[in-house]
Amino acid sequence: MDTPQIFRLTELTLVWGPLDLPDDAVSFADDWEWIIYTPQEMENAILSVNGVSLLHDSAPTWNEWRAQWRRLDRTIDFGISACELDPDFGNRPGVSECWGGSMFRTNCLLEDIMDVWLGIRRNCPAAWLHDTGCRMYNPRSFVAELPLKIREWSR
Repeated sequence: MDTPQIFRLTELTLVWGPLDLPDDAVSFADDWEWIIYTPQEMENAILSVNGVSLLHDSAPTWNEWRAQWRRLDRTIDFGISACELDPDFGNRPGVSECWGGSMFRTNCLLEDIMDVWLGIRRNCPAAWLHDTGCRMYNPRSFVAELPLKIREWSR
């Protein structure tokens, strides 16, 4: 019997983007309508996933916020960053702070990654995985490229 592969990925983050992300997306593209979430909306989305526990709240700033998904000895660790936003910005008028991304460090199976990520996307459907090369992934492109990127994402 084959032992399932544990993926220890340290170079991925969750970021916001458009509702429909093409397979070859990059984060510096400027030709989409970006969906912007608040830190609270992302916190709620992450904490809504079965198995996720809050480790540290957002006091005094969102940079301290930590949560972890756990099943047996497998984990995914999360953080949240927040950025100032012009309250007159087009698609979120009145919002002065936006979610700037989330740490997404894995020590788990591919199935776990997909289940947790899709669980987050139920509440925040424009949350995508992003690597250090500014490449963004939808679920289909992530699974397709994982075998090619495993070394790069596991530094």
